[in-house]
Amino acid sequence: MHLIGYVVVLASVLFGSMTISLAAQIPNVDASTAYEGESAAVNLYFSQLPQGRAGLISVSGSAVEHAEIQVFGRATRLFRTDEGVHYGFVSAPIEQAIRRYEAFADVTYTDGSTESIRFPLDVVSGNFIQQTVLLINNGEDELLNPEIESQELQTIFELAAPVSDDALWGDQGFIAPISGELTSPFGAVRVFNDTYRTLHTGWDFNARLGDPMVSMAGGRVVFAGLLPIRGHYILIDHGWGIYSGYAHLSLSYVTQGQRVYPGQVIGRVGSTGRSTSAHAHVEMIANGNWVDVADFLKLFIRPAAQ
Repeated sequence: MHLIGYVVVLASVLFGSMTISLAAQIPNVDASTAYEGESAAVNLYFSQLPQGRAGLISVSGSAVEHAEIQVFGRATRLFRTDEGVHYGFVSAPIEQAIRRYEAFADVTYTDGSTESIRFPLDVVSGNFIQQTVLLINNGEDELLNPEIESQELQTIFELAAPVSDDALWGDQGFIAPISGELTSPFGAVRVFNDTYRTLHTGWDFNARLGDPMVSMAGGRVVFAGLLPIRGHYILIDHGWGIYSGYAHLSLSYVTQGQRVYPGQVIGRVGSTGRSTSAHAHVEMIANGNWVDVADFLKLFIRPAAQ
C-alpha cells in the first residue's frame, strides 16, 4: 500500500468536562459569526465548512421552542440544552459543490409564532488526496464490486437514519478510539489495483492485530456483525444524528441494542473485509453524511492553559 506521510497524533490529547442536563459535553469552540432575527440569533462556530466536515450551530433566544437548519436540501434539527440554547451539527457531504449556499434557521417560539432567519454558509475544498492500493485477496471480485459496496453503504445509512433526541455521548465528549497515529486520511480517493476508485470514509489508525478498540463516546449499538467490505463492523448511535463506525475488527464484544460508555472496549483490531493488513479504521456520520473523525474530535479538545 502507498501510505501518505500525513500523520496526526491524538494519543495524549485532553478533553473538557462541561456538563449539561443531557449529561453530554458541548464542544469547546467559540461562535465565529452571529446572524440576528427578530427574537432569536443564529450562531455559527465556524467561518467556513470544508467538504466532509461537521460544524456546530446554535440558535439562541429566550422564547425558542424548536429550531432546525435547512441547507443542502435537508433539515437538521437542533436540540435544547439547560441554558435554553438549541445546538446541532450541520455536515457538508464529501462531494458537495464548493460555493456559498443560502441556509435558513426555521424557528418556532413558545407562543406558536415562527421565523425563518437566513444566513450564508460557505463550503470550501476538503483538500482530499489520492492513494494507490494494491489488494491481493482471493475474494477480490467481491471486494471490488461496486454493487456490493453500494449495498453496504445503503445498509449503513439506513441504520444511521434515526436521529435520537438524547445526547448519549457523555460528559467526556468524544475521545480517540485507540492510542496510535492517524495514517491514511479521510476523504482520500483510493484507486485499488489501478482499476477501482472509491472514497475513504474514515481514518486509519496504526495498530496491531488484537489491540483493543474503544468506543469514542457513550451511545447505543445499532449494528454489530459482518459486512463484505468493512468485515467485522460496529456502528454506534451517539444521539443528535451522530454515529461512529469501527471496521475490519477481529473480534466484537458488543451486540445490537447494547448501551456502551465512553472508552469501553468494544472489540479488537483486525484485518477482516477489504483490508491489506491489521489496522484500526474508524468513521463517523453526522446527520446523514460521512464526516472527518479527526476534525470532529478536535471540537472537544480542551484548549491549552494560558
